[in-house]
Amino acid sequence: MEDILWDEKNSIEPMKKLESNGNVGLNDITNNIEMNVIKNDLTVIGNEKKKWVKNCPKCGKEQCYSCKNKISKSLKGKYTKENHWLYNKTLNIETINKMSLSAMGDKNSFYGKQHKKETLLNFSENRKGIKNGMFGKTHSEHTKEKMRILTILDLRKKGIVLGNNNFNPNACRYFDELNKQNGWNLQHALNGGEIEICGYFVDGYNKFRNIVVEYDEPHHEKLSIKNKDVIHQNRIINHINPTEFWRYNEKTKILYKVL
Repeated sequence: MEDILWDEKNSIEPMKKLESNGNVGLNDITNNIEMNVIKNDLTVIGNEKKKWVKNCPKCGKEQCYSCKNKISKSLKGKYTKENHWLYNKTLNIETINKMSLSAMGDKNSFYGKQHKKETLLNFSENRKGIKNGMFGKTHSEHTKEKMRILTILDLRKKGIVLGNNNFNPNACRYFDELNKQNGWNLQHALNGGEIEICGYFVDGYNKFRNIVVEYDEPHHEKLSIKNKDVIHQNRIINHINPTEFWRYNEKTKILYKVL
């Protein structure tokens, strides 16, 4: 098949030669990429196979591209999110699974390889200070919550069950005593599993009466952990607005009401 390239001089009229081969040529190359680019899998330039060819609209020089995505960017100018081929689109589950499988094991182009030390150092340097995209920025509370929830979902997909592991048996026994004394019916690690709220697993929770109880071991007296507990506590309160929020200090044996 003869290569047919776009000609700026004849761009006003549809290309008769293209029409005779069953293709349609448009008068504006920027409007439809597929119909103004010649797909040619057999032409070889040196050692490199060319798949997509077009002429420069300004100088008429032939330009070769290895994939359609690259020629799309060249025609659309400066990259913006609206230019991306996936803008306002979603991939179906089958496509996502295929993409995942195609990058696993020996199908991955980097399989069995290692970066050089110099390359690793460059990676590190390019992520420091002002070169880091998050330099001087902080994630919003909404973004942080989404990140926590996505991490939990990812762990569950990998078969890691959360909410009933890495718990304190003493806390569970204490919650059972509170249930008997107050009729709270708190759910905990040994009673249905800990409940996840906005990306955090609370020690004890009664979803019907919206009561939260957190059990603090002695290491929670450490200032850094205590500050984190307060942050988590406030986020949970803002998220579900509980009717009651209690904390129990295992060291002092005191149960006190926060809300």
